[in-house]
Amino acid sequence: MSAKHVTGTLTREDADKLLTAIAAIQDGLPFLIDLNVEERKGMARFGDKSQSFVAKAADLAAQHPEILPPSFDRQGLLDEMALLEALTPLRHALQVLLGRVDDTLYALGSDSYSGALHVYSYAKTANMVTGALEDAMDDLGKRFLRRSSARPSTQSPQA
Repeated sequence: MSAKHVTGTLTREDADKLLTAIAAIQDGLPFLIDLNVEERKGMARFGDKSQSFVAKAADLAAQHPEILPPSFDRQGLLDEMALLEALTPLRHALQVLLGRVDDTLYALGSDSYSGALHVYSYAKTANMVTGALEDAMDDLGKRFLRRSSARPSTQSPQA
């Protein structure tokens, strides 16, 4: 069997504790929202350059409130910028964590699939000798069935 990329265990109790911790993180961020595709389309685009622009504009608004009309919500802009700056490192940390979880799942999937292929190979050999694993072989063999590519012919028949 090939080398394992990941070794470890995660008990149901530990997984429950982690899920509780994730729920606590969500509870600590009660203002988080879900946007659908249409809602995102209607919003101004925002990226790294935009974040710098917003920060500079917020600083300008804080230093020179006299340039803004009374109807402008200066404090709202400053509050949004503060929340943006506070959430950015949290997002980065969560992206790093999620990336590691994704990589670990990928490696575990690869390792387990490789092991399963070995079991399948050994079972095929054993089934040839005994015939006792026919049902299991049929079930496992479904993984390798190819769908027929029966497509209607686009060529006209020749006379």
